[in-house]
Amino acid sequence: WTENNSATSWKIEYGASGFTQGTGTIITTSSNPYSFNGLTTQTAYDWYVRSDCGGGSDTSLWSSVNSFTTPCNAFTTPYFEGFE
Repeated sequence: WTENNSATSWKIEYGASGFTQGTGTIITTSSNPYSFNGLTTQTAYDWYVRSDCGGGSDTSLWSSVNSFTTPCNAFTTPYFEGFE
């Protein structure tokens, strides 16, 4: 996301695609961009972000919904399908 003012802290709410805003997981971060960790593979997620302008009570409105899908797990070689 692009910070329009001078905020250095943000709140991100995320959850499985289609979750109701207000029921997701909320994190506070000073990293922009932010990398999610510990998510389920091959899963679609929605997320929202807002600026935290001080102390957690002075915040912007939530952004519109954003989405991403996590990739599948990498496999270890050698890997055989058994088509021989």
